[in-house]
Parts: sequence; structure tokens; C-alpha cells
Amino acid sequence: MEPTIEQLSAVEMVRKHGVSLLVGGPGTGKTFTTKLIIDWAKSNNLTVTQAAPTGKAAKRMMEATGEYSSTIHSMLGCRVNEKGEFEFTYRAGNTIPTNLLILDEVSMITNNLMARVLDAVDTKRTKVLLIGDENQLPSVGAGAILRDILAAKVIPYTKLTIIHRFLGTIVQVCDSIKKGESYFPSAALAMDRPDPINLIHIECSTPEQTLAGIKKVMCERMPLRGYDPVEDVQVISPVNTKGMLSCEYINSIIKESLNPMDGLSPKDKEDVIAAGSNFRPGDKVINTKNGIVQKTDGRQSAIVNGDIGQVVSVSKKRMVVLFPDPEREVYLPKNDKNLLHAYCITCHKFQGSEAPVVIIPVHAQFNYFLSNSWLYTAISRGKEIVITIGSFQTIEKAIQNRIPNNRVTRLKERLIEAYRAIIEEEFEDI
Repeated sequence: MEPTIEQLSAVEMVRKHGVSLLVGGPGTGKTFTTKLIIDWAKSNNLTVTQAAPTGKAAKRMMEATGEYSSTIHSMLGCRVNEKGEFEFTYRAGNTIPTNLLILDEVSMITNNLMARVLDAVDTKRTKVLLIGDENQLPSVGAGAILRDILAAKVIPYTKLTIIHRFLGTIVQVCDSIKKGESYFPSAALAMDRPDPINLIHIECSTPEQTLAGIKKVMCERMPLRGYDPVEDVQVISPVNTKGMLSCEYINSIIKESLNPMDGLSPKDKEDVIAAGSNFRPGDKVINTKNGIVQKTDGRQSAIVNGDIGQVVSVSKKRMVVLFPDPEREVYLPKNDKNLLHAYCITCHKFQGSEAPVVIIPVHAQFNYFLSNSWLYTAISRGKEIVITIGSFQTIEKAIQNRIPNNRVTRLKERLIEAYRAIIEEEFEDI
């Protein structure tokens, strides 16, 4: 693909400035542009470091660019001190040894974590490129970094607007939602077309029908297409608890279908019963709190909020969980309160990650929770197939529901103040 003027201007932006921002939606060429920037850096003998907030996002970044990428915590050398607190190897006085630092999924990064990153940057040696999608949800924790940087208009940015990756209706629908426009849903997949129909809607009038549809698609239809229902399929719900279409309830149904007690080996079944654990070997789980844990080889390892893994074994005292990206087999309490089943998770928990197949329940009971940015973010998590199940009228309402991001951070104001101070200093002697 020949670079566009937008993409070439992004390379020039990074060349000229110490910190810059690259934004764009699905299919607009953020990955291609990032590769152009990396090629420019390498041709000038500059070292490059890539990082993202989650393991899956880091892995996706590495696969897309062909360059090593890690989580931000790993990049900073996260460790636990004598008081049992997180501390980072790279910080002021011991900065990250790189010439170009690229951070992806910036909308997910909290104020606190971004402060730690910038604290570890030597501005005389290192350029910083921030990459994100302004239409996605803000971070779970405090902050609205991407919103504030764009609003301040003091940091150079390039916004990619041309859609290059016409990989079916997923990209087309995301573009429509971003513009606040409804779309006409297809009822059947057509994956063999040059521009495939890979986003469909299944209309269901009741929560019971919607739940049955989710179970059938995930546990029966997708395996027939060659997808592993645990590894390749992700259900995304707007709510954690309360209701038949909440993460908690959907997880309880899917777990019994994909990983029933009767399907365990006699020993595993005996161990689970003896432990009184809510988890079973083979369960898909997600960690919800940053922490330092012991690996099965005796060493310590960090696990961060959003790490998705699989239970390996359960005993009376503890269980073993395998987390990928990077691969870590760790010990956790047998009923760890920070661990949840992850066949279905919220959009915030899955932000920054992708799955080959994404299933999204949409029902009138979610009208209060669904917004334009939520729907846009959830659909954009699907790499190959997205299936919405429930009421399409709910989708149409969500598209029109643009909830303002009213987080008060003062980052915008502080950026503007800092910029004015720099300008005033430059003109002092004139």
C-alpha cells in the first residue's frame, strides 16, 4: 500500500517533535503508519520500544508491527518492594533506554500510570508517540488522557480519516456509529466475499431468548466454523451483575456448557469439591486487580488488571492459573476475590484487546447503560466476526446516545498553561 499524505505527515510529525499523537478508528491505517514510523526510526539508527496497557494489546501490537512489545508495567520493570508495594525499575534518574517510545491504546491509560511512564522518559534522548482512538471509552481509572491532549491542542497530532482496511461490515458499521448514523443489519454471515458480511444481528425479543441465542452461537455455531469457544469467542455485556444478561449470569450458563463438572477428570472433580472452589480446571478467568504473585517455579511475577487466563488446577489451599502474554503460571487463592470468570466480561475490561469472534447482547434493559462510545468500542473488539443478539432498536438508541465525558482532570488546562509558559520564555529576550 502506498502511504497517504496523512500517513507521511505522521512520520514527519514524529521526526520533528519530541512528543506526538496518532489517532484514528478501525481500518484507517494506524498499524501501517506505525510501521512507517518504526522504519524511519531504524533507518536513522534509533532504538524503538513498544508498550500497551494489557497483555493482549501488547501481543496484538507485536504481531502487527513485527517488533517486540510488552505491557506498560513490564516495560517499566514492575516489582514489589520490602513493604509489599509496587515500584518501578525505570523512573526519574533511571530512564527507559530507548530513542522512540510508542504507547498504544492511550485511551485506556490512567493518569497515575501515564505519570509513571513520563517520569521514566529522558526527554533529551527519547521521543514519545501516543496512539489511540478518540471514540473509544475512557480509562477505567481516573483520567481522560486522550480527550484532554486533543482538547488542549498544544501537542502535535495526526488524525487518520481515510478507511483503507475494508475487511467487511465490522469496519463499515464502526464508521457509521462514529458518525452517529444507524445501519441496516445483515441476518447471515457471508465470509467468502471480497468484502465479507462479518457483522450480523439476531433479533430476540426477551432476555431468555437472547441468552439462549448467545449460548447457541458460542457453544454450537462457532465451533462448527472452526473457532474455539474459550480461546476465540468473547461475549461482552454492559453490566457485571443483576439480570439474565449480566456477565455474572452469562458466565454461570456458559461455564456449565463448556466446562461442566461431569467433564472433569475424577481427580480434578474431587479436588474442586474438596476445595469448595467456584473455579474449575479449564475455566476462562480474568484478573481484576494489579498484584505480585508467586509463580509455580518459585519466582515472583506481576499480574495486572485485565489479564485473562485459564485455571490449570485447584487444590484445598490454592489454585494454579496460566496467564499468557507473557506466559506465567502462578498460584492464587482457591476462591480469589479478584478473579472472575471471563467467558463474558464488560467492555471496559476487554478494551485494548481483540477476539476473533465477539458476541454482544443488546436489550431494552440496557438502554440506560448503552452509549455510542460503548457500542463503538465493543464492536471494534471483533477481528473476524461480530454478532449482536437482542433488540436492534436498542442499538439504534445507543448510536444516538452520546454521553459526554465529563471527567474533571485539569490536564487540558495544565497543558495549555505549560505551553504558554514555554512560549513566554522563548520571547523573553525579544
